[in-house]
Amino acid sequence: MDRRWFVVLGVAVLVSLLILTPVAMAATAAGTVKSVDAAKGTLVVTVEGKDVDVKTTDKTEVTIDGKAGKLADVKAGNKATVTHEGGTASKIAVTTK
Repeated sequence: MDRRWFVVLGVAVLVSLLILTPVAMAATAAGTVKSVDAAKGTLVVTVEGKDVDVKTTDKTEVTIDGKAGKLADVKAGNKATVTHEGGTASKIAVTTK
């Protein structure tokens, strides 16, 4: 096989690893919303008896009962599943029922 193919294959593998690694590093936490401060873009979720501070950004996707929502719509007592990396949420899925 020509040496160029090995270089192309190596570059393709490296690019794949760089793209997929952040996805694999994201974590999920599920619990009960303790408090929300929409103005600051933060919420506290109680997970297994421990309070977890979660930051949001303008890119954080919030859903409430499967529909698009806003952080301001999230209420204390709601159940939430937060997908995050390093304490910053990328997704917050809330159930009110």
